[in-house]
Amino acid sequence: MGAAQAGVAVGVHQAMAEGILPPDAPQEWAVVAAVWVNPACDDLDEVYRNQRDAAHGAIVAAIRGLPTWDEVDQAALAPSNPFYTPKAI
Repeated sequence: MGAAQAGVAVGVHQAMAEGILPPDAPQEWAVVAAVWVNPACDDLDEVYRNQRDAAHGAIVAAIRGLPTWDEVDQAALAPSNPFYTPKAI
């Protein structure tokens, strides 16, 4: 989990350094991240890069208001992911 934690931290720092987050964010905001690392993973550097990019991307999306409500609403009509697709809603 150390590589994942470091990746999240650097992704947040990168967003701060790029000015994506407002200057008062470190004093006023908190970051909550749910991270899962496959126990079979054998490349901790890849875990680090994935988590860094995911944290940064999530912050950018949140600040830009993405996805839009219409996109979320449309996606909810046919929910699926690689791990589960409901048979009926």
